[in-house]
Amino acid sequence: MRRTPPFYLFDRKFHPPGFSLYWQNTKDSLPAQTAIVVPKKVAKTAVLRNKTKRVLTAALLQPLAALPLGLKFVIVVRKPDLHLHKEEFIKIIKEKLG
Repeated sequence: MRRTPPFYLFDRKFHPPGFSLYWQNTKDSLPAQTAIVVPKKVAKTAVLRNKTKRVLTAALLQPLAALPLGLKFVIVVRKPDLHLHKEEFIKIIKEKLG
């Protein structure tokens, strides 16, 4: 049995060009939790999927500390070159979650 509902049932959703963002505020006092999903449709090889996840995770480290406690969010990458436009990506994340 699942302890938490699947991310696509989260309260809030936003679909800018390049990725989809799902998030939910919980009453926990835990730091913000994040997951980055890169489907095989976007990056065919595991090397490219992992590289995209690493670059986006590194770009999120600083803004992640400023997010409110108890926030859970999932980023689903929809565009193969999103890791090249990480400044725009971070700007959108800060606007929506910050």
